[in-house]
Amino acid sequence: MSDQYYSEVYERELGTDLIIDRINQLMIEGIPDDEQFLLDRHEVQYYGSDFGDPLVFQTIGYINQPELYIQQAIMWYATELLDYPDMELSKYPV
Repeated sequence: MSDQYYSEVYERELGTDLIIDRINQLMIEGIPDDEQFLLDRHEVQYYGSDFGDPLVFQTIGYINQPELYIQQAIMWYATELLDYPDMELSKYPV
């Protein structure tokens, strides 16, 4: 996976990160603590962990992009920013 596709990550309030996939027009919020997570039923969620610390990923402005694109962007983030290429994703809290 090339950095050119997912090269933008912005740190947001409360320590969350915003992953932007410019090619597929995706924005995904990475939330480090599931206690501050507010489920939006109109968005797509994935759950993972940063070496044991829970993470929640939720799209922002989802417009029916394939979920494979969401998974690829999250795995890019896990590999490039968390140095955790083996992070497992789940549709349910881990």
